[in-house]
Amino acid sequence: MSPIEIYSTASIDPKPPFENLQKDARTLPKLSIPQELLDAWPNPALTGDYLLSNSADITQPYSLEEFDYNEFAQPFDGESCTSQGLLCGAYRICNTGCEGYHIYVFSGPHEGEIWSDQRVPFGRLGKISDSLSEYLSRVAELGRNHTKYYEDFS
Repeated sequence: MSPIEIYSTASIDPKPPFENLQKDARTLPKLSIPQELLDAWPNPALTGDYLLSNSADITQPYSLEEFDYNEFAQPFDGESCTSQGLLCGAYRICNTGCEGYHIYVFSGPHEGEIWSDQRVPFGRLGKISDSLSEYLSRVAELGRNHTKYYEDFS
C-alpha cells in the first residue's frame, strides 16, 4: 500500500489526554523520547499547527497501540517502513502540512538527527538538523516560520 493510500483511508481515533500519553511515552519499550522533547511538548509557544506536534501525534494518523515495537524500532535507514507505512526508527515531531513531516530519528546511525519527510507531497526525504537542540532552538526563534527555513515547498 502506498503512503497516499494509507493516509487517505486512515481514521484518526480520539487521542488520550496529553498528560497520560506523555507519562506513558517515558516508559514505552524501545521508543526513545529525549527529555528535551518531553520538556518542550507542554510549552504552548512551541506546540501547535506547523510547530511541534503534541505527544499524541508522534505516529499520526495511527495510535501507538497499533504498532509492533520490534518493527517500529528497527534502525532508521530512510527506506524501511512499518506495516502502516511510517519510517522505522523515527517518529513525527512536526506536521508541515500536505502529509509532510519533520521526524526525530531515534534508532540507527542517524540517531538524534531531524529529517524532513516530504515523500508524499514532494517525493523527497532528507536531513535538516544535526540535533534536536538545534531544531528546537529554530522552532523557538522562528515559530511557525521554521518550516519555511527548512523546506522548499515548491
